Amino acid sequence: MSLSSAPSLSPSFERARFWSGILRWFFIVNFGVTALWLASTPLLLIWPEIASYNLDGSLVAVAGQPMPERINAIGAIIVRTIPALVLLYHAIRIFGCFAKGEVFAPTPITHIRAAGFWTIVWAFAPSAAQLILEHHVRIKFEPALLAFGVATFIAAYVMGEAQRIADENASIL
Repeated sequence: MSLSSAPSLSPSFERARFWSGILRWFFIVNFGVTALWLASTPLLLIWPEIASYNLDGSLVAVAGQPMPERINAIGAIIVRTIPALVLLYHAIRIFGCFAKGEVFAPTPITHIRAAGFWTIVWAFAPSAAQLILEHHVRIKFEPALLAFGVATFIAAYVMGEAQRIADENASIL
């Protein structure tokens, strides 16, 4: 029983649809800024003075580093940023669906599940960045991101099952 375009929605759901549209645009802007940041990282090879990177995501001087270390820094930036970029993409899609009134439908549920997966990946990005920068790995992750990603992933499966049961019950009637 997918809610694609409900004729009579409650006022609170209408507000939720409005705010979902606002959040969608917020995520679109963040996606654009993040994509621009990611696209500009190769400039570190040419102009190392313009930016820098550290394992914790903070910026440190790259200008004095030799070319192989600058390449590693770019790899670490990419590894730390790609999961966030993919997560932003799925957030755009999720809140776009919500703004259209699609809640317990296959499309938003699929994007919620994907967002949970990429949040889990993002939780382990610091370990991958450390491997690239220091050529050894120490298990380092963001526990809050990991917990949120797992919870989101599981919630999406629960939503999918609820949607399947609702569709099954609707076909009986």
